[in-house]
Amino acid sequence: KLAGHTDADPAVRIAILTATAAKAALAAAASDADPAVAAAAIRRLVVVSGRAATLAGSATVVADAAAGSAIRVQAAGAWLAAR
Repeated sequence: KLAGHTDADPAVRIAILTATAAKAALAAAASDADPAVAAAAIRRLVVVSGRAATLAGSATVVADAAAGSAIRVQAAGAWLAAR
């Protein structure tokens, strides 16, 4: 969400996420309905906040997601891949 506007294009939302360090915006985007956007938000949140600070939240996303769902796979992968 940028200046009161949410872009419908996931590619635009992902591009914005990679450029922000706003933890509140990243945390909100981590629950996006689009698994790719949510994964990008989690990955960036891990980069901004650190692995230790994001472990519990990332684990909750993975645990709450349906078995074999795209969000479960992408959220786990995002946390593991973030540096």
